[in-house]
Amino acid sequence: MRDFMGAHVSHVNEYGHQQDVDGVFVSTIVRGSFKVRYSDNIDRLVVGVEPETCSGMDMQLTLDQAILMRDLLDAGIADMQAAQAVEVAQVLELPAGGDAA
Repeated sequence: MRDFMGAHVSHVNEYGHQQDVDGVFVSTIVRGSFKVRYSDNIDRLVVGVEPETCSGMDMQLTLDQAILMRDLLDAGIADMQAAQAVEVAQVLELPAGGDAA
């Protein structure tokens, strides 16, 4: 599902904005390395982002939330691959006609 800006989201409201139905609603930009682990004491998948500076960010996801995140990432990756394929196709296009020297 896409929101009004074209981003992949799990749910939208009647206005096309992301709706928090699944208990995960995060909007932030963090640059760093991902670390993923299962924490059995809380029965959650912990996705951490560890930036080069300052403190990181952790998300504690249930199995359903982790699967949804994977689906959203897969959809975004497919969009990126399709956009790159279009760019390559445009670069490879040759003009019609030309000199037959």
